[in-house]
Amino acid sequence: LQDYETDDHRLRSCRLRTTEKQERLRTYATQVQSLLSPIRKVPDEILQYIFDVCCDTNTFDFFQSLYGEEASWTLRGLRGKPAIVISSVCLRWRRNALSLPAIWSRITVYWNWGYTGEIRDDHELNNHLELFSPLYNFIERSQQSPMTIDL
Repeated sequence: LQDYETDDHRLRSCRLRTTEKQERLRTYATQVQSLLSPIRKVPDEILQYIFDVCCDTNTFDFFQSLYGEEASWTLRGLRGKPAIVISSVCLRWRRNALSLPAIWSRITVYWNWGYTGEIRDDHELNNHLELFSPLYNFIERSQQSPMTIDL
């Protein structure tokens, strides 16, 4: 009986190792398969042209949101910012997107102009700096490319 239990334990261990090897092989096969994707064969120049055509304008939509009695300004997420979305796909796409100042230089800003612009304290100043940080990144990444800003 003890010999059978030892054999059973050995066979279960062998089965577990085989299952782990199969899983690693499936993962590796998936990674290799992704290397054969047709988009990887597209030259960087064509990819950059596609990015330039797709990135018509990057929209910054600032809106006022109420939390309790305090009103604060918020910037909506990545929606409306194709340059950010494209540059977030993979390292190659990011490198190509960052090398294209033109896709970062077309900006539309929606803002509630009823705001007085008055900053009362350091906390509010920090909120404004954090709010405008993504916009500043776009301006910085546009380098020497002519800017188009719609307000």
